[in-house]
Amino acid sequence: MNVKTITGQISTGIIVGLSAMVYAISHGALLFSGSLSNFVSIGMTASLITAVICAIGSCFFKEKTFIMGTDTSTVSVMVGSLLVAESLSMSQDMAQANLLLILFALSFVSSLLFYLFARLNLANYVRFVPFSVMAGFLASTGWLMCSGALMIISGISLSVSGVQDFLLNPLRHELLAGCIVAAALLGLKKISTAILIPLIIVVSTLAIHFLLNSSYCIGLEGICSPATWRFPSVSQSSWIPFWRLDFINVNFETLIQALPSILVVSFVGVMTILLAVASLELTYKKEFDLNQALRVHAGSSIISGLFGGYLGIISTGRTTLNKAGGGVISNLVVALICLFMLLGGGEVLMLIPRAALGGVILFLGIAMLKNWVWDQRKFLNREELAAIAMILIVVANFGYLTGFGLGVMLACIAFVIACGKSPLTSLRTDLSLFSSSVVRHERQRKIINEFGAQSRVFRLIGYIFFGSASNIELMFQEIEKQNIENILLDFSDVIGIDRSAIGVFHRILRRDKLSKVNFYFVYGERNKDIVHSIVRHPGSGPGVSFFANWDAGLEAMEEAILEKNKYVGASVDCFDFFESLDEQKIVIECCELKSFEVGQVLCKQGDSSSEIYFLKNGSLEIVTDVNGAEVRLSKLGDGAMVGEMAFYSGDIRSATIRAKAPSQVYVLDKQSLLRLRESHPELANKLDIFVIKKLANALIRANKLIASLH
Repeated sequence: MNVKTITGQISTGIIVGLSAMVYAISHGALLFSGSLSNFVSIGMTASLITAVICAIGSCFFKEKTFIMGTDTSTVSVMVGSLLVAESLSMSQDMAQANLLLILFALSFVSSLLFYLFARLNLANYVRFVPFSVMAGFLASTGWLMCSGALMIISGISLSVSGVQDFLLNPLRHELLAGCIVAAALLGLKKISTAILIPLIIVVSTLAIHFLLNSSYCIGLEGICSPATWRFPSVSQSSWIPFWRLDFINVNFETLIQALPSILVVSFVGVMTILLAVASLELTYKKEFDLNQALRVHAGSSIISGLFGGYLGIISTGRTTLNKAGGGVISNLVVALICLFMLLGGGEVLMLIPRAALGGVILFLGIAMLKNWVWDQRKFLNREELAAIAMILIVVANFGYLTGFGLGVMLACIAFVIACGKSPLTSLRTDLSLFSSSVVRHERQRKIINEFGAQSRVFRLIGYIFFGSASNIELMFQEIEKQNIENILLDFSDVIGIDRSAIGVFHRILRRDKLSKVNFYFVYGERNKDIVHSIVRHPGSGPGVSFFANWDAGLEAMEEAILEKNKYVGASVDCFDFFESLDEQKIVIECCELKSFEVGQVLCKQGDSSSEIYFLKNGSLEIVTDVNGAEVRLSKLGDGAMVGEMAFYSGDIRSATIRAKAPSQVYVLDKQSLLRLRESHPELANKLDIFVIKKLANALIRANKLIASLH
């Protein structure tokens, strides 16, 4: 690391550190406002401790320019808003130990939840929470920030009672001053907030103090009262880590009452972390390890709580500033600046007027409302905007916990609707287009193609619940109108089946019109038991067969078609595509009849292609090697021909052919085929035409299948 890099990181750290300090003291004031304003120094101390610990903890991210702390996109804002919203129900003489214990409980519960999500690799699943629900939570945070800001400035809130208080005394100079501060920040949005916010705080502080000491305030004791404009004159709170708390004076009932809200904030904290990291992925143009980010947050939060702070979340704003020239050194500079203010700047902070800090928080709240409500109208549809508005209204009137419950309910509804609209099947076809891996005699293949349209094949996907299962029932109502004999349902890609959906399948199988249909159920290893439970009473209703893999089910359906059409067990000949027995005899004389025992190899993958095989009787299988594991490609029955593609193209064997049962095979090599061309060219041509037709039919079936998939 050279001098230029170190200098750049130090300068970046100073800018980011000043921003972190301002946000920390702003949120400290927000934590304890209104009836809790006597404890504002505790809030500022806790926020600065959080800023110091989180800046140091940021050095443990894999991406060294990430930085945690208090910010508009952090849960610390939600914590402050939560405590402000509930402050009216807290007694005036609440002990300092009670407040610090609640903050520690929040840090501990959040840290535990962060770690569990990382330990169980659940980070990516949280991304399934609909964006509208997450935006509703963040918009609600903005609303509560605005309410908290008004509480800091003038003791009123954004509520019915707050509006009534305002109407009784609308001429509030301190409220006007706070709104001017917020308006200045909003109007100068082209300037970086890291520079603008400290500047506005300094300017507004000097202006307010000038007015309070001016001749204008002489005789206006009510308007210019220090109690109206300044925080209570209390000494800087002493640093009290968790292990020095006075547990004798702690009211644990208060902690128990706050626990549901703490759990809500902790869960929203997980989503906020992932949302912040996801947005930074767009900025950095690369992906980050979400679980690692949660582990760093877990460690920082618990350490911050032990030292008297609370949880901090990655700051997208300061991380973006830090990206230009930051790193480990800049993060340490941020920690040093906040530590200096923590140890020596407490009295200076108390000189900042309520209107100045409250105006900053009001600006941050309005910015969040603009970002998550107004700006989203360009990107979201009406339903999504309605969800955001509903959560915001509920939080504003009934509290954050009720709003969270509504958000969870909306997320569930969105999931159900999305699943109901998503495709139930990844494949819908029939046996005239799709076949098993069994290579059959051409006459058998024609029988299957002719009657295969009466055998339907469905591959189900996703999670099947009552709604999607009902859609499957509608699909079967259409099937009842057709002459269907066999139905294969492949559940191997189904991740789960709700118990209510099992009842729908029971109802489908009880239908009289389906009583003569043969069902073939393919299950996966993870859902074997629940797929078997679809048949309530085995032996009653339509026949249901179960198969552990897709290919076995298709093969059984083909056998059923051949059996119904009297073709199972019927003799087939390898060479019956020739017109007479004499022609067949000539070709057979060019071949060598070989016998193979079970497991004996006809040709290996990678061998040269000099032979073509005609299975007189028995069974063969084609297997290949995939990453060291053997995979079966196809199975061959009596009368099948195999090896023709490599034989004619001259390529090496792409797979291994071996006997699955004792088999007799006619082997035709290239030299014998050349002799046949010389002596009986018309027979060689018939063989060529047969091979071409076979390949053409396979290509036609593939094209039809591809068309059916679209």
